[in-house]
Amino acid sequence: MGVPRRTQGQAIDALSEAIDIIRAACGTGEAQGRGAWLPGRYHHLGGMRPGPLTAHPVPIWVGACKPRMLRLTGQKADAWTAALGRIQDRHQWQAASAVIDQSADLRKE
Repeated sequence: MGVPRRTQGQAIDALSEAIDIIRAACGTGEAQGRGAWLPGRYHHLGGMRPGPLTAHPVPIWVGACKPRMLRLTGQKADAWTAALGRIQDRHQWQAASAVIDQSADLRKE
C-alpha cells in the first residue's frame, strides 16, 4: 500500500506525530490560528492552515496496553481504550490507569 514497514518504536513515534497533526488540522493544538509547521521524522507539515473549526471538540482515543503506548496516551490522548483480552483483571487495569495518569500529570507541568 506504499506505507513503509516500521518497528514498534517507530510506529509509536509516528502515531505521536500524527496526533499533533490531527490537533493542528482541527485548530486545537499549538498551531491554533496560524499555520502548522511540524518538521517530524515521519510526517511533515509546511505551513498547513487549520480547516474549519469543528462544531465541538473531537476527542482522540488511543488503544494501548503496553507501557510506552500507555505513556503516549497520557501525554497526548483525550481518552483510552484497551484491547480486550490483553488487560484482564482489575489490578492490570489499575496499573495501566496509573501509568496514564502519571504521564498526564507530567503533561500539565
